[in-house]
Amino acid sequence: MPPCFFTMFERIIQALHTDAPGDEEPSATRERLKACFPPGAARRMTQLGMLVSAALARVAPGADDAIIHATQFGEGRALESFLESFPSASPTGFQTSIHPGAVQQGMIRRAQPVRELFPMAGGAFLPGQALLAAMLSPAPRAVLCGGEERGTWLREVGAASGATFAYALALARPAEGEAQRGAGIPPEGEKPLSSIPSGQDGAPGNPQKIPNSPAPKSQPRDGPDGFGRDHDACETHASHGHDRGAPGRALGRVLLAPVDGPAAGLAPAEWFALLHGRKNFNGVVAPGWRLRLDWSDA
Repeated sequence: MPPCFFTMFERIIQALHTDAPGDEEPSATRERLKACFPPGAARRMTQLGMLVSAALARVAPGADDAIIHATQFGEGRALESFLESFPSASPTGFQTSIHPGAVQQGMIRRAQPVRELFPMAGGAFLPGQALLAAMLSPAPRAVLCGGEERGTWLREVGAASGATFAYALALARPAEGEAQRGAGIPPEGEKPLSSIPSGQDGAPGNPQKIPNSPAPKSQPRDGPDGFGRDHDACETHASHGHDRGAPGRALGRVLLAPVDGPAAGLAPAEWFALLHGRKNFNGVVAPGWRLRLDWSDA
């Protein structure tokens, strides 16, 4: 039977920042990342807000970009702190527990517009659905970000994450000349997505050529009232963060293709592990959708 080619969505990985502090307490995160924000701002932000906002600053979202924010539990630690203050409810804890989402906490302080913002929540299918939202966006560049706060007693009842992490992933449309891949026609010598066996490591021994992508538009450095006001100091203190990407060089590519078969998912923590460890992946991530994640130097 000849190989079956079908329409698939593709984006080039233009930039990536991951932060994996693990068991780090919110106060330690605040101390580590306070140089990334205006004076006094960090104390009014949630742990997830600081992590996601700092990660976004490193991939430099622009006004024409779409931002997709994906989190399973959101600010679980902030909610715990507020509930623990009862019966004398803490006004500060209440304010933090109803704070704008992690993306808005940084974007509002930066007074930066964005073309589209899609806040998403979910479980095992969340990464696949968030990737699909990024693929379907008409914006020329989509930034997929997300993360979790490590819970304590909420974690024990399955209502909070077991680890703290955050990421920001900039996805650009393929460069001119790569349109054939978007139509499901792989370049000469490359196997179709449907012919490669599933598995976290994709197809060992069959490296894929990764096209370069246009360099992101330069972003002005923020002033004293912006977020990311002191980039050098922020970099110095972000010891748990990993930056990937250089202007004009693609880190890899992401492909989503329809697939028949039993529904399978990829948990948010598993998705983060693929990004943080730069691991190739080829498998079902949401009902009807198969993900292929290829890194240029994996």
